Amino acid sequence: MRGSAYATVRFLDGFSFTVNADGSINDQKNTVYYNAKIGEGSGSNGIIQQTNYKSKTYTLQEQLAWSHSFGGHDINVLIGHENYDYSYDYRLNEKTNQTFEGNLALSNFSTTGSITGNTVKYRTESYLGRVRYNYLDRYNVEASYRRDGTSRFSKDSRWGNFGSVGANWIVSKEAFMQNVDWVDFLKLRADYGQVGNDAAAGYYAYMSLYKSPLLKMSTSVFISMPRLDIVPKLLSMLGSIGLPCENPLVLPADKGK
Repeated sequence: MRGSAYATVRFLDGFSFTVNADGSINDQKNTVYYNAKIGEGSGSNGIIQQTNYKSKTYTLQEQLAWSHSFGGHDINVLIGHENYDYSYDYRLNEKTNQTFEGNLALSNFSTTGSITGNTVKYRTESYLGRVRYNYLDRYNVEASYRRDGTSRFSKDSRWGNFGSVGANWIVSKEAFMQNVDWVDFLKLRADYGQVGNDAAAGYYAYMSLYKSPLLKMSTSVFISMPRLDIVPKLLSMLGSIGLPCENPLVLPADKGK
């Protein structure tokens, strides 16, 4: 299911406030059955697998703009805020050894097989500002600044600041170009700026991640800011399940959190 909403309110002289909202919800449940007579389920007296996928996303934007024109000059100022939220949840339950053929309820299977799952949460937030100036629809100057934050990075380095400046000149609109028939449009442009990108990092790139063969987990478990009183137990557990114990944990400084 997906939905979106948009609204703009204009007020005073040249001011407008715009809100954009977009969201989606996805919920899928699947059941797979392998019968006890032939195929993959024959050696386990039947197999039932039930999976559940849930995902939610939403984006919310708020923008306040001001425009003003006078004597061939056009000025446009924009400030805005945007936040994005994504969550994903996956669950798998598998059982074997059916009691009654054709009954696909989990309770009809007596032996627990694989039980696994994982959850992802990802958020970004941005604050931005932009100023545009135009003269006679020929000369344009623009400057922008934004501050972006992402949950993929640690709290100490979660935010980044990015700015840009640019200018262009539409030469083909000048009077000395009007008799140049072989040029329809000519624009000179120069820009400089910086942008941020968190796509190269995993959802929990700054956390210590471990896989546990003892728990038969297909995905990693993460440990972030562990309590000091559980560290000895944690090290013992990691050693008992065969994980390397040479410098197994690098503990962040205790900040009283």
